[in-house]
Amino acid sequence: MKRLLVSALSLALLLAWPWLATATEPSFVDDSGQTIRIKAPFQRIISLYPAHTENLYALGLEGSIIGVSPGETQPPRAADKSVYSYRDDPERFLAARPDLVLIRPMVYRGHRALVDRLKQAGIAVVSLQPGSVEEMYVYWRRLGLLGGHAPQAEAMIASFRQGLAAIQARWADVPQEQRPRVYFEAIHAKMKTFAPDSMGAFVLTSAGGVNVAGDAQAVRGTNIAAYGQERILAQGANIDVYLARRGAGLAAHAPPLAGDQGHTPAALSRWPDSASGDQAMKALLLAGTHSGAGKTTICLALLAALRRRGLTVQAFKVGPDFIDPGHHALASGRPSHNLDGWMLSREENLAIFARHTQDCDVAVVEGVMGLYDGFDPLGEEGSSAQMAKWLGLPVLLSADARAMSRSLAALAQGFARFDPGLTWAGLLANHVGSMGHAALLREAMNAVPELPFLGGLTRRPDLALPERHLGLITAEDGGHDQARLLALADWLEADLDLDGLLASLPEVTPATPPPEPAPPGPPVRLGVARDQAFCFYYPENLRRLTAAGAELVYFSPLRDRQLPPGLHGLYLGGGYPELHAAALAANHGLMRQIADLGRRGLVIYAECGGMMYLGRELNDLDNRRWLMAGLLPLSFGMLPRLRSLGYREVTLSADTPLGPAGGKARGHEFHYSEVSTQEPDPQIDSNVYQATGRRGPQPDCRGYLRGNVLASYVHLHFGSNPALAPALVGRCRANPTRTTP
Repeated sequence: MKRLLVSALSLALLLAWPWLATATEPSFVDDSGQTIRIKAPFQRIISLYPAHTENLYALGLEGSIIGVSPGETQPPRAADKSVYSYRDDPERFLAARPDLVLIRPMVYRGHRALVDRLKQAGIAVVSLQPGSVEEMYVYWRRLGLLGGHAPQAEAMIASFRQGLAAIQARWADVPQEQRPRVYFEAIHAKMKTFAPDSMGAFVLTSAGGVNVAGDAQAVRGTNIAAYGQERILAQGANIDVYLARRGAGLAAHAPPLAGDQGHTPAALSRWPDSASGDQAMKALLLAGTHSGAGKTTICLALLAALRRRGLTVQAFKVGPDFIDPGHHALASGRPSHNLDGWMLSREENLAIFARHTQDCDVAVVEGVMGLYDGFDPLGEEGSSAQMAKWLGLPVLLSADARAMSRSLAALAQGFARFDPGLTWAGLLANHVGSMGHAALLREAMNAVPELPFLGGLTRRPDLALPERHLGLITAEDGGHDQARLLALADWLEADLDLDGLLASLPEVTPATPPPEPAPPGPPVRLGVARDQAFCFYYPENLRRLTAAGAELVYFSPLRDRQLPPGLHGLYLGGGYPELHAAALAANHGLMRQIADLGRRGLVIYAECGGMMYLGRELNDLDNRRWLMAGLLPLSFGMLPRLRSLGYREVTLSADTPLGPAGGKARGHEFHYSEVSTQEPDPQIDSNVYQATGRRGPQPDCRGYLRGNVLASYVHLHFGSNPALAPALVGRCRANPTRTTP
């Protein structure tokens, strides 16, 4: 029986092996529509297009080239290679034993007899021809993949971007009438240029120049050498843009303009200053037609793509969400900050935006739900649309285009015309099935000129973040690593002209943030629980606590066996204690210390998961019971469905660590757990919050007070009431209870 089972498994593996091997091979779809699978790097290449040859040399693949096409536009260094023509007998190609022939799409269509004969002989025939610069990046990556030189391709792309950024930085702030006239010179001085879709035309435009050759069509197909450098200079060109494809990037050389002391532009570090002398930046708000349209995935891709250009990128999130900002921080390298039109005033939102954009090049604000969705279905309060107007930002709209063609235009027209107060950066179609599908969508969107179609992003479920009961998995528990972030950036830039988008965005000059008052007393040490179980904190809350005089001391309830010394109080935020209940319960020494200090009067403020940690016990989704700190006489149980969701306004009905009775604050409630039982305890006041939501009073939204311990399910935003943070720090400062010095 064992022998029979082994034989069956061996046969199944043998049958499945071709599919398994194919599934793991690198692949892409070339310009002819065929799928190219790469079992191993190609080592004997015939290049039938000079641009292919030049780029193979640039990638260091000259040793793999065994043949090139004829013509004076071939790079001079390819002069020692054998020459092949489309009109040659196919048997001549076969005699050279190539494993790859690189051609252009027009050749694929016009010389099918040659192509078919090569393919019948098992030779890979790959059709490539980039158009835009973004397609050039994809093209370089594909050549690198074909020849086994992918790292060299990435280095060349980075170098080109760096040089292009330097040119843009050099000329971006020069008035149009003073901008340079540019000509483009390839490495062998014979590259076709001046055509509207050429690389030369792109560099010319990026440098803010004008086409010195006059009519582009008249010189289409004419190289610089034939046109005459003297003729170009006679027309007033004063910049020589030189494309060095072997990693040197772009270098720009120009005679000094009036008041200009330099000849070579510095590397790009900032967008140019505004006319007023304040630092300018680019900014947009990324919105969706609805929740699930792909905002977060696109936002992470956008942040990663901008960051790898060397730009300083600042992310924001509209709404009360904690999880998306954590992923933003991984992609941008900077903390992301919440903006909210319901929890916070217009002035507070503008102040947060100004405070964190003083040193950035680009700001990306990710919206919430659908563009027009907010606190109330009849108004814009709390919506992304409201925030875009408050900040004065254009909207980049993401639409789920699955199973759509012309309907996308109808949807887009409705969004574009619903609120005349918005400005638009364009529309990105997400979940697109194919290049053909994207072409249909682009054609349909011609009916909505006010909302430019920027591209169709192909379906990539492998790039999506996993989800669980409170939404996406947190950055702490498994965010994208750098490799996946770069893959996201590649995915985005394959279908979006990012440089064109940036160029189209208006410059924004951040306002000067309001000054911070000095703390009213000596500093206090405030312990903040932070690990995989407790990670839900508004950065603005932490900043306000620091401004009020708190030194934030982070500790881990999962790993630390005791509290840091000399703490005046604790802040236990929300998170996922139910997923880490076993580890939390095992660290019973720390829980006993926290409970003992709380009974003795230590100031403790706990929200949602932090409150669950202070309770008696926690029943998880598998109905396993875990003992918690026992400071509050509450037991919590997890539910398979959402228990509570929504904005809350809280009025304090007693004096608390957050301020006196009558104080108000706004926040958000979102949880799958509930208080399953509450033991009688005369030391507990269970009703210090009077909460309301969109539907009126919320009696189940309680605030629990035990001495200096305040706990609730509500995540309060301290920006909703500037007195909250000073009150909490002041209570810590005045209270004698401390952790052991």
